[in-house]
Amino acid sequence: QDGVDDRQQRSAGGASVGAATRQLPPEPDVGDRDACSIGVRLPDGRRVQRRFSRHHTLQAVYDYCWTEMDAALRDRPFGLAPMMPGGQFLSDYSQSLQDAGVANSLLVLRWRD
Repeated sequence: QDGVDDRQQRSAGGASVGAATRQLPPEPDVGDRDACSIGVRLPDGRRVQRRFSRHHTLQAVYDYCWTEMDAALRDRPFGLAPMMPGGQFLSDYSQSLQDAGVANSLLVLRWRD
């Protein structure tokens, strides 16, 4: 699944930020050997950062970004891409952060339309 469908289902179902936040996996402790830090540049210029386990999926990062977005923008389709010129959208949101090669990296949230 590419994340967009999940967000659209969540939006269509009227889920709140609180509900989405409850679905996020717990943030690992700083000393956890499997912990990694993911930073995301949002379209409004803000940068958000959170710890995840290397075994969490890209979907967890996507859901986290959704909770950090301005409420007026949550219906707009978006994707995540590596923060590099020409970085392509990440496509398999079921992949672990480690398998996707994004553990301890900076991503950018881009609009899909």
